[in-house]
This record gives sequence, structure tokens and C-alpha cells, in this order.
Amino acid sequence: MAAIGLVLNTLFVWLFLTLTPLGEVWAKILAVPLVLGWNFFGRRLFVFYPKLPKVPGQIAARMVGITRPY
Repeated sequence: MAAIGLVLNTLFVWLFLTLTPLGEVWAKILAVPLVLGWNFFGRRLFVFYPKLPKVPGQIAARMVGITRPY
């Protein structure tokens, strides 16, 4: 996951530098939130919780500790 994040970060910075007139600092500032999203959701889906509930109510119920099924 971290290696993919590194590759994505480098790719986004390179794209922002080549396709826009932004400087290096702004390219990095724009790339960071995109890679942050990948790191969060990638780890959420592939590392820490392989089977996500399909109903949003089930997610909220697990967060607050409710055990009854919906």
C-alpha cells in the first residue's frame, strides 16, 4: 500500500508539473490530498477490514457498538 502511494504521489506531482503552470510546492500540495485518500481507503479496504457492510446503517451500528442486525 505504501509503495503504491509513493508511486501515485510521484505521478500526480509529475502530472501537475507538466500539465499546469504550477510550481513544485503547489503540485505537491495538490497531490497530497489525493494520495491521502488512496492511503485511507486502500488500507481500509485491503488491510484492516476485508469485508465491508453493504448498508450504511450497519457501519454506523458497528461504530457505536449496536449488535442488532438491520
